[in-house]
Amino acid sequence: MDELRGDTVPDDHVEEELLGLHFLGELDPDRSDVIHQHLQTCATCRALADGVVETLAALALLSDDFPAGATIPAAEAAPAAGSTPAPEVAPPAEVAPPAEVAPPAEVASGPVPAADTAGRAHAAARPAAPRRPADTGPADTGPAGTRPADTRPAGTGPGGRRPASRRVRLVRAAGLLTLVLVVAGLGITALVRGPGGAGGQAIVTAAATATDRTSGAGASVLLTEGDDGVSVRATVSGLRAGVAYVLYAVTADGQTHPVSHWTSTTAVRDVSGELPGVRLKSLSFFTVSPESGGVAVSVYLPGAPGAPAPGPS
Repeated sequence: MDELRGDTVPDDHVEEELLGLHFLGELDPDRSDVIHQHLQTCATCRALADGVVETLAALALLSDDFPAGATIPAAEAAPAAGSTPAPEVAPPAEVAPPAEVAPPAEVASGPVPAADTAGRAHAAARPAAPRRPADTGPADTGPAGTRPADTRPAGTGPGGRRPASRRVRLVRAAGLLTLVLVVAGLGITALVRGPGGAGGQAIVTAAATATDRTSGAGASVLLTEGDDGVSVRATVSGLRAGVAYVLYAVTADGQTHPVSHWTSTTAVRDVSGELPGVRLKSLSFFTVSPESGGVAVSVYLPGAPGAPAPGPS
């Protein structure tokens, strides 16, 4: 769907970019609500929306290849700047040796006219030797010496940065940057990302997904930590229609926080809520539970305190 306007549910399909922005909470409420309503009736878009976290896991693997404070555009621009000066260094280095060869030719031409001046040629050659390094030394260290000094780090930069630029191309080729976050899947995966905001504030995001083999219920959660707490967006499926459910967040010390209440249908559903005053690192897992009691599915954050050890594959 090229555009979403008003409260109209579109007849065609939702683009992957819009789905990613929808799950990130980057769309305005009206557009997000239109997408939410569309997902209730469109099986194709629901299938596309079933995989948010697998892409997050791929992004997590890519983010491990970059330094904590590095940004992808900077890493991409650096090779271009470093690769062009590299060929420019070679000409100055090659021009310098001919300058040194020229003086010997002049010294040889001086003593040739007279045979008795062989001793004078030797005497002239002796002062000429110190003159050559004195004249050529500053000339070589000035233009030729300073440029290699500047370009050598850049030369090593492309060597070290080429893998990074390839990763950027892979990211672009895969559409991960363009799509931002798209679709969720099965299994348990997670993403934790570091420094983000232009103001220097760290933006930390985590995600996980799981499916209960007994109940058949599935859930994925996307968490974003801010100054006031943690924002939670979840996608649930496989729940019993007409049953009231609650999404709970459980911290490592056992405290339980209700995030959202809703009455389930047979369709995939998006729910969201806030956890004021809660830090992302203190969260252990989430549960989708009927209000009457029990647990439909639990989603643990990998690496979080209390997370179960992965079972045998």
